Amino acid sequence: MPMTDVLAICVCYHNDDEVATFVRGVVSQQAALRKQVLVVNNSDRQYSCPQTKAVLQDSGGLILEPGRNLGYYGAAHCAYCWYTTVNARPEWVLVSNTDVELAGDFFEKLRLLHSEEPPAVLAPALVSEVYGVDQNPFMASHPGRLWLHLKRWMLASTPSYEFFVSASKMRWRLRGQWPRQAKEAPGTPYQIFAPHGALALFHRRYFEVGGSLEPPTFMYTEEMMVAETARRHRLSILYDPRLRARHHHRKPGAANGALAEYQREAAAYITHVYFPLLRWPGRRGPSVL
Repeated sequence: MPMTDVLAICVCYHNDDEVATFVRGVVSQQAALRKQVLVVNNSDRQYSCPQTKAVLQDSGGLILEPGRNLGYYGAAHCAYCWYTTVNARPEWVLVSNTDVELAGDFFEKLRLLHSEEPPAVLAPALVSEVYGVDQNPFMASHPGRLWLHLKRWMLASTPSYEFFVSASKMRWRLRGQWPRQAKEAPGTPYQIFAPHGALALFHRRYFEVGGSLEPPTFMYTEEMMVAETARRHRLSILYDPRLRARHHHRKPGAANGALAEYQREAAAYITHVYFPLLRWPGRRGPSVL
């Protein structure tokens, strides 16, 4: 069986119509690439995703039914592991939210621009429909340790959490009004620290050296997990604005209280494992792979 060029993985969580739209966008890409779509149904067992199944049946895609909510990157990890037990590693793995719309030439540009010397992780331009700003790079450079600990403190209580969320939204709106100065000339790719988790592409080299999609917490650690994995293995993460997508920002499926708890759990893990305030010389912290 020939190797798949792009394995596209997404998650359905009680949003069948949106997932079906996303899958149609993927399979309609006109590019000389072999594509395979895997959808993980994180919904309860009674939710059957009929529209998505119809699109997948027409396109040769598959839907996996774990019977429980694995989370976003947890589901992607499950799908990748299942796929690679019966198939060769694909050249690229695309992990995406289903509220993302790929540009019509997305895969063709991927083929033309990154067939030779591809980066281990690729972060395309991800333009927010709400804020009108590119959400990549998620982190252009290594974040400050003190800032991450301050963020953890702000997430600890309900009032400070609500203030933090409001301030974050305001920051994105201000970036839409006064865009930050680009590190490079417009349209020029450059190395970054972390890609936005809503849409990222992983070259097979990322997995060949031991990289994983398995997140250390249920939500909100995928960006840092990918960044730290790449840093440890000296792999490149490239922001390339020539590949474009739009982010429509669907409302999260979980309740606000649950989202707050997930963010607190993620912030605690990130500050404890990746960025402790005190660390003995030479100590790298526990592995997350």
